[in-house]
Amino acid sequence: MGSKMVALQEFEPLKPAERKLLDAALKGEQCSFSGARPATPTEENEVRADFLRFLALGGENRTAVHDSGIRIQGAYISGAVNLAGATKVRPLWIENCTIGGEFHFSDAKTKVVSLEGTFVAGIRGDGVRVDGALLLRHALVEGSLQLFGAEIAGTLACAGCIIEGRPWRAQRLSADLETVTIGGNLELRDGFRANGLVLLDNAEIGGTLDCTKGEFFARVDDTPATDGGRWEPAIRRSMKCHRLHLKGSLYLRGCACDGEASFTGAQIGGDADFRNGRFQAAGNIGTTALRLTRIELAGNMYLANGFEAKGKVQLDGAIVRGNIDCRGGTFSVPHLASHDAAAFGEEFSQDAVSLVSAKVAGALIIAPIEGKKELPAVFNGSLDLKSAHIHVLVDSPEAWPKRKHSNGLRNVIHLDGFTYERFGGGAPIGAHTRKKWLKRQPPAHIGRDFKPQPFAQLIKVLRDMGHPEEAQRLAMKREDFLIRRRLARWRAGPRGAVDALVALLWATTGGLLIGHGYRPMRVLFIMAAVAVVCGSYFKIAAGQGAFAPRDSQVFLSADFAKCRPEAGGNWTKCAEIAGQKFAEYPQFNPWVYSFNVLLPVIDLHQEKAWVPMQKEVSIGLGGRSVTLPGWWTNALVLAELAFGWVASLLAVAAFSGLVKTE
Repeated sequence: MGSKMVALQEFEPLKPAERKLLDAALKGEQCSFSGARPATPTEENEVRADFLRFLALGGENRTAVHDSGIRIQGAYISGAVNLAGATKVRPLWIENCTIGGEFHFSDAKTKVVSLEGTFVAGIRGDGVRVDGALLLRHALVEGSLQLFGAEIAGTLACAGCIIEGRPWRAQRLSADLETVTIGGNLELRDGFRANGLVLLDNAEIGGTLDCTKGEFFARVDDTPATDGGRWEPAIRRSMKCHRLHLKGSLYLRGCACDGEASFTGAQIGGDADFRNGRFQAAGNIGTTALRLTRIELAGNMYLANGFEAKGKVQLDGAIVRGNIDCRGGTFSVPHLASHDAAAFGEEFSQDAVSLVSAKVAGALIIAPIEGKKELPAVFNGSLDLKSAHIHVLVDSPEAWPKRKHSNGLRNVIHLDGFTYERFGGGAPIGAHTRKKWLKRQPPAHIGRDFKPQPFAQLIKVLRDMGHPEEAQRLAMKREDFLIRRRLARWRAGPRGAVDALVALLWATTGGLLIGHGYRPMRVLFIMAAVAVVCGSYFKIAAGQGAFAPRDSQVFLSADFAKCRPEAGGNWTKCAEIAGQKFAEYPQFNPWVYSFNVLLPVIDLHQEKAWVPMQKEVSIGLGGRSVTLPGWWTNALVLAELAFGWVASLLAVAAFSGLVKTE
């Protein structure tokens, strides 16, 4: 009929249902034929689609129909309703009806349009302008909902709506809402089901996007492949909302998505709530269940309380100004090995959650805070925090990824470049537990390609939180790993061998004695222990005549001949044998002698007065006697002397600050 004027007589004779509808439309009243949606047309319920269009445009001379619009219930509308390009369309309330063809209103200008409870072959509304709400609650759309570039001043309500979708590219398309502008809310909730992709790229929504208890299924087109099978896309998506601009919150509570739900680059003005939602990746290659890369979220994100993802949850580059709460969520990935370039050549599980380069102004919460009623997050896969920044981390060993994936691969925690300000809740701060956390990194990052940054960050946080002792323990552990990395270079040519040798020397001296500078008091205790042990031996050796005066005049004097061992004497007991003459010589004390050897810069008149002799010494060990060779005592004195010099120098360096720590 185009845009020409249409007279009522062109529809004569009117069907009984049309006559009834005309009378109601002129009065602005509802026209009801049945409370239920009809399956077949009858004389009592059939209305021609063209006649409905005639009334929607105002009827005779476009002024006869009441301004409140068309209200029809329980009718069978035969044919397609074509309002494409129409202007000044009356409000349409087509509820619990059956439309035999498509409802087409592309580029039209209308007010409220309601197809609640109505069966329709498809809805095409590209570029339509609706000065009110578009209501599709409990509608059944056999094809797709096509609203590319539409402008809807109010709410697009699709609660309980079922959209079967249509063939589109490599998979089916359920709803095309690209670049749509909605002034109110978009409701895809409470029984909404899409059997195909819901497309919301570059859409603008002034209220909330509510998908609570909705169902979204990625369906593949039945187009056969060249080999006779069915060709499937690499990534099958249930929702694609790239660069979505949402002023309100995003609700996917209790919803089910079979196929990737993707919100890359979306801007969300409120919260993103996925509690109790079930998200599952689909396809041959794609393994992501929920893609939230580069989103900007003004509120909190809830991946908690029954949330379940079978596939990666990807938050790379996301900016979240609130918290990310994962308590009680379950995150699993398929039985595939990761090929992360950050740990080339190693096999471990894929990331269950990836927060690479993400920024979270609040907390990342994966462990209970308030009590036993809360559950930790469960990760059957790796956790990737590379280069992420989070203000507060709330975790626990129970919330870390399981050590092994169900396929036997190792689950890891990527920590290189990860920064955070503090630990919160009941997160452990003890060095022993945090060492285990750091060791959950890829093996290369604590081995051949050791990454010191995670250690440095943890040390800084513990210091800032007022736990310097725990920080020092971790600092020493970091130095141990650095030495291991240097030792591993011994095969890398001459320079590598020299570096390994230097590392070995430092490990056996500075690492052992002063804890790489973090434990300067340790060397004093070790020196005291060495002096006591050596002193105990010297006492035994002295009792068996293994020490003699260093002064040759005393040693050769005839006055002390009876003190010689060959005469049955003992030089260390000569004062008892020779009397007052020998008492004037410094008497041997094994403990003072040991300390004198250990501290060569201090003269205790023992090491200068006494010297070990080449004499065998027998000591008791474990109930049996062991005879040490004659050179043993002298060798022990030299070893204690060398140890004393090294330990003394390290002690001076540690206490004076020559050995730099942080």
